Amino acid sequence: MFQLKINDSKKILSTKEIKLIKKIANLIFKAEKLEGKIIFELHIINNYKSKKINAKFRNKDYATDVISFSLWENSEIRSSLLGEIFLNYDKVLSQAKKHKHSILRELAFLVSHGIYHLLCYDHIAPDDAKIMFAKQYQILKLVGLGSINDIVND
Repeated sequence: MFQLKINDSKKILSTKEIKLIKKIANLIFKAEKLEGKIIFELHIINNYKSKKINAKFRNKDYATDVISFSLWENSEIRSSLLGEIFLNYDKVLSQAKKHKHSILRELAFLVSHGIYHLLCYDHIAPDDAKIMFAKQYQILKLVGLGSINDIVND
């Protein structure tokens, strides 16, 4: 079971998008065989806020699509608090257009990406990237927004 708090002060997300986000989280937690209560927050932000967070915490002077802060990373004790995801909705829109796919598909990709980062998956090393992206594409397939063949296209 998970508890998700969505901070969307500008009410950007539609009901359909919120349902998709919850479904993705549920599928990931089932796939990862996570038990007990898991709590995380999703903040919907814009390019301006993303750039500020990226500069402050990663020393990168640009807006990025998703930033995750895992409370499980480097921790031997895994509490019910998983962490926070900052999702740049401006990037959801621009990347959907750039990659010529739907906003829902881009949203699903970035939400799953953020959650897998919270669960301590990474994509720096090629072997780790294969694992993480394969998991993401499996989730996209389960929600009807992609397939494993998309790995080549992203």
